[in-house]
Amino acid sequence: QSWLYPPIIRAFTLLHRSGRCETVAIRSVEVWDEDGSLVAGEIGVTVGAVYTSLTGFYRVSGSGSVQLCALAAHLVAAGVQMWDFGMSMAYKTELGAATIGRAEFVRRFRELRQVAAVPFLVPGAGDSGLVRA
Repeated sequence: QSWLYPPIIRAFTLLHRSGRCETVAIRSVEVWDEDGSLVAGEIGVTVGAVYTSLTGFYRVSGSGSVQLCALAAHLVAAGVQMWDFGMSMAYKTELGAATIGRAEFVRRFRELRQVAAVPFLVPGAGDSGLVRA
């Protein structure tokens, strides 16, 4: 079961396999309910110690917030120092996001893209990074 559009999957797979982007990684975060249904998810990219949210969804009220909070824990554990949420929206600022100017964003991005972030796997969860509630 995938919520991603097949051409996007192919493009990200090619990028991943190219080996040209040593500090770039595509990330997918999903929330599944106890019945095995996919209820929220997000895809993003890390460049060094910067994570950029690309797109996300939720199917059950509140599951998107759970997904964002779980992702935040992974990002902190991985040493990510800046999370680019994209456009400013009320739910993002309610969760603590702050808007910075373009010049400051570019300065931080240029600095942090060179920092090696660690993979975000949950200790003891194996290679999947699966978190069970």
